[in-house]
Amino acid sequence: MFSSANRKLRAGVVGLGKAGSRFDEEPRGAVWSHVGAYLDLNELYVLAGGSDPDANSGEAFSKRCPSVPRFSTAAEMCSAVHPDVVSIATPISVREQVFEEILDSAKAPRVIICEKPLATDGRTRQRLVERCRAKGVSLLVHYNRRYASVYQRMQACIGDGWIGDVTSITIRMPNRLWSIGSHALDLLLYLSGEQPDHWSALEIPALAQGGEPAIDFLCCFPSGVVGRVLNHGLAQVMIFEADAVGTKGRLSANRNGERLECTSFVPSPKYLGYIVGEESCCVYSTPQDESTFTAVAREAAEVLRYGIKPTCTGETALQSEEILDELYKCGGKAD
Repeated sequence: MFSSANRKLRAGVVGLGKAGSRFDEEPRGAVWSHVGAYLDLNELYVLAGGSDPDANSGEAFSKRCPSVPRFSTAAEMCSAVHPDVVSIATPISVREQVFEEILDSAKAPRVIICEKPLATDGRTRQRLVERCRAKGVSLLVHYNRRYASVYQRMQACIGDGWIGDVTSITIRMPNRLWSIGSHALDLLLYLSGEQPDHWSALEIPALAQGGEPAIDFLCCFPSGVVGRVLNHGLAQVMIFEADAVGTKGRLSANRNGERLECTSFVPSPKYLGYIVGEESCCVYSTPQDESTFTAVAREAAEVLRYGIKPTCTGETALQSEEILDELYKCGGKAD
């Protein structure tokens, strides 16, 4: 654990594009980048440096943070500013190189936060996890639905038995397997708390976009719960919903994670022997200014200072990304 709990942590960001910093240029109403998160958590962090070889992103960062040094490479940044925590928000194509630069630096950070996916091939992914473990670096992967309070509340309600014994969990999403499907599949595993023991899938060629396939996923968990990830349409139609049905009721996270509703089942007044849902009630609304970037940065500080167990580790990412590998390789056909 961190030896000087009273001093602020030094943070660095590698990759100063969208998730690194520039999403905050959009009118989202909440912090939506790693740079923004460290600036927001100024009671915990000093933003010590940023790195990106892209001139446009680098200049935008320097305009935003004129007093923070900027570097071309992760190696230069780590050598110069010795960050305690580093966020990696680079393109996948250079992800492994960036990890190597950071972990091989004379003073490697104690915590790395990596944007999802960790990697898109199994060998690279396993190597990154093993290298962090060997170096004693805690690896957090920013699958942001795990850090969203609405889904954390939904998981807690399931665990507390609000809907009885769960029979199914369904995630509805826009298409694209890696861009959005990785979030949807990871959320399914998070809410179920299990790994599927068998699965099948259906490729939907008409919905393929951006070089990514569209695939519906159906699985059975060891508990008997059925899990589904379903594509509803093109990527521009932003509908992301989670629905859990049990023997006593139903929980639904609607409006793209803004609202959690619960419906209790009661005897049907029309159909003998059946139960139906009462009118649903809102049990939780996501704060307008909530930021999963801030949440994961705050957790990184708690991991470093107090040794807490992270919400999403490299090992956690392996579980969902290995399934995504198989889906991608087999074109949606079950292994």
